[in-house]
Amino acid sequence: MLSLDAEEKRILRYSDGLRHDFKLLQIEPEMLDELKNGRVAFKGVPNDPGHHSEAVLCTSSGTYELREVETTNLVMMVDGEQAKAELVPGGSSESDLGAPAVSVTALVKAHLELKLINPKLDMLDKAFKDDHVITDIVSADGDGRGHQLPVGETWESLRDRVQASDAEISKALDQMDVVRVDGRWMGVSPESYSSFVKLVLLTATEQGWQLDRVPCVEMALALEEHGVCGQVTLQLLRKLQVKESGNASTVEDVDRKDWRGLPKPLGSCALDLPAVCKYVAMGMLLEKDVWEDADEFVASWRALLPESVVPTLEMLRGECVELETEVLGEMGTKMMRKSVFRLSVGDLPRDVSRFEQLWKVKSAWQLDEILPYIDQLAAPDQNTEELLLKHARPSQTRPEDPVLYTKR
Repeated sequence: MLSLDAEEKRILRYSDGLRHDFKLLQIEPEMLDELKNGRVAFKGVPNDPGHHSEAVLCTSSGTYELREVETTNLVMMVDGEQAKAELVPGGSSESDLGAPAVSVTALVKAHLELKLINPKLDMLDKAFKDDHVITDIVSADGDGRGHQLPVGETWESLRDRVQASDAEISKALDQMDVVRVDGRWMGVSPESYSSFVKLVLLTATEQGWQLDRVPCVEMALALEEHGVCGQVTLQLLRKLQVKESGNASTVEDVDRKDWRGLPKPLGSCALDLPAVCKYVAMGMLLEKDVWEDADEFVASWRALLPESVVPTLEMLRGECVELETEVLGEMGTKMMRKSVFRLSVGDLPRDVSRFEQLWKVKSAWQLDEILPYIDQLAAPDQNTEELLLKHARPSQTRPEDPVLYTKR
């Protein structure tokens, strides 16, 4: 940049190889350090003809959309070294000024602006949809030590392909049904996860272990006899524990081949009972995605759980919805019957096209029903209520009735 005072003059000349292909990037001061330290990357989606996505810029903690903005001022780029020659005030020719003319090497008519957006995690979902998924958590030979696991994804491969920051990828992996074994990430199918949870409950009952204090290594050793890989057990127990419980003896994120040599008092974990109930119910919904009678569903669900655990349909928000249909009673009178329909948030698109899927299932939603399906869709500069009102119309028949949201 040429920093000239009001009385200073320089002659500008276009260079012979004048360029027009430079892109200027406007950034906030706090991003400059990350840029200098190499913690910023441009990410696209290469070698995937079926997936179109614009490139984004990712820092260590955020994902940004790139927008090209036209400028009303012509920007001329010069070599910074040319600004070092001493300037002499006055005069109108190159020799009079006492400094060589400045050579303009490039012209820029637009620049790139950044806008913070939600991470684009489609490629992360794709990585664990078909490949790299544990589809049978119990090995065929009943020996967890010889369990044949998928190859899995490395952290480096996920970073290269997923349009998100490291922090956002890590958060997404923690929320997904995935485990890390020997440094490689692999998904766990819903059927396998449900089977695992039921096996944990059965083993805890047989061993007399309380669900709020399940010994981790002992559970891994016990399930290994059923053919479950010990590292997978420890990883899934970590996901099933009560978050922020404050219990000092909680399971650690164990990913090591020598886990059997760890001290057995490694820790115990308090299982998150709503999560346990959810995965048991998911197994039922995978076998039968529509239950015509909600009461029958809940009764069958409770029969698979310990007597002390009482499930409620509120535990399944984001995994199923209640539908009401009009049926004829025994005396020919019309009555409303509640059914349960499987609708997993994990099967829906990660963008606002999800609303179209929701309207196909139900034409009218209560707020507490629809929130689990949209609370991750709002942009960083938008709250969930603003997002909902943009795509749905609220209505209320009477003051005492719940507000219903329908398609705009």
